[in-house]
Amino acid sequence: MLSSSSKGGARVFLSYASDDAQSAERLRPLLKLAGFGPWLDSEALSTEEPWEAAMARAITSSDFVVALLSRGTRNGRQEQELRAAVGDSQGERGPGKPLVLPCAVTGTRNAA
Repeated sequence: MLSSSSKGGARVFLSYASDDAQSAERLRPLLKLAGFGPWLDSEALSTEEPWEAAMARAITSSDFVVALLSRGTRNGRQEQELRAAVGDSQGERGPGKPLVLPCAVTGTRNAA
């Protein structure tokens, strides 16, 4: 059974490379309309909490991680987010491990 946010929908962590921020921002209201509780760092981060701590907390409290994948994914913060979401598991979901849903992003300036 999925846990849910106080608004009643499954919690979704949006993971994206900085070049794909517009795609994530377009996806967020669509997820809200569908009844999900999306977490987007540009709207949820505060200056009082370090990025790594906020990201880890948001991932472990999420039901899903929607990973918008592009060439910008490697060697950046998004790669750290995905490693935190997957951890050392061999595809097994356990407490604090959301289901990761990969989504290819095309049409960005880094896409082929």
